[in-house]
Amino acid sequence: MSFIWAEFLTIANYLYQEDHGLPQEAAFRSAVSRAYYAAFRHARDFAQKYQHYSPKGSGEDHYFLINHFKNRKEIRIGIDLDTLRKDRDQCDYDAVVNNLDSIAQDSLTRAAKIINSLNK
Repeated sequence: MSFIWAEFLTIANYLYQEDHGLPQEAAFRSAVSRAYYAAFRHARDFAQKYQHYSPKGSGEDHYFLINHFKNRKEIRIGIDLDTLRKDRDQCDYDAVVNNLDSIAQDSLTRAAKIINSLNK
């Protein structure tokens, strides 16, 4: 059975809660990362199955998938994926992330929006 990538969003939502006893900044950064991968992999699988998208199997697939949706006139999905990717990069690589709470909350919302719109 294939892994259901959208389930990462459940983990991201859990990490965003403040009552789990985990270090808050690490949990919020991880929530942003999991939210991105939930949306990215769900969108990638959808595009492969229904839109003849073929990933290259490299790091560039992140950009290729964003452009795939923008080129198909599903611009909102492309923009939201790009925003999620940039926020994930910031949370994974930058020592200081301003407005982390807001970024985490926004990431959860964007990822859910992408997943829900592709499930229709």
